[in-house]
Amino acid sequence: SQPYHTLNIEYADKTVVEVAKKYNIYTVKASPEGTKVIYNDYEWEYNAHVWLYDVDKRVTRELLMPNLPKQTTVEDMEWLDDRYFFIYCTI
Repeated sequence: SQPYHTLNIEYADKTVVEVAKKYNIYTVKASPEGTKVIYNDYEWEYNAHVWLYDVDKRVTRELLMPNLPKQTTVEDMEWLDDRYFFIYCTI
C-alpha cells in the first residue's frame, strides 16, 4: 500500500516539483501547449481517479466524474486542445 510511483516536473529554472506520489500512476498526458498535465491511477477492476496539474499555478486538483456508471473506470485520456480532453473508460 506504499506509493511507488512519483510524478515530478522540472521547470526551466531547474526547480523540481513533486506533482504526485501514488500507489499507481498509469497514464500521464501533457496538454498540447504544456500548461496542464492530466494523470490517473488506473488499475484493473478499480475505480480510477483523474487529476489535473496546472503547470503555471503549480496546483493539483482531482477531477470529479460523478456520471460514470458503477464498475466503470478511466483507463486513458487524450487532449483535444489545451482546454479540453476526453477519457476512455473500461467497464
